[in-house]
Amino acid sequence: MNRVSFQIGITLDGDALEVLTEIMKQAIERSTSRLMRAMEEQERREARIEQSRTAIFAGKKPPENMGLLIDSKALSRLLNLSQGTIYNMEKEGRIPAAIRIGKAVRWSLEEIKAWIDAGCPERANCNGHEIKVSRTPPTD
Repeated sequence: MNRVSFQIGITLDGDALEVLTEIMKQAIERSTSRLMRAMEEQERREARIEQSRTAIFAGKKPPENMGLLIDSKALSRLLNLSQGTIYNMEKEGRIPAAIRIGKAVRWSLEEIKAWIDAGCPERANCNGHEIKVSRTPPTD
């Protein structure tokens, strides 16, 4: 794309200059006002998200080394089982242990995938160890 430059000269008397200055000032104020409202709305949105996280996890921080955490609803869809069956299996040690953060109950998606890849063994049948996945990123 070629660039074209041109210059225009305009001569304004004092009154026209004042009118133009006022128009420009109002446009800048409106633009700034809209930007400030958008920034305030974004801050309110982020605060609501943080408050909901705090409410869900009872003020405790979710573990950062666990990757994506899913709830019983997502896990039940993934395994095609009811949520009640999921909780019973977890209590009986037939699926990887849930992570409890406050009142929230979550499962590590990585551990669930590793468990499925291992043929869905019970925790007791994993040589006495729960299935764990590597928490370090792969090196290339």
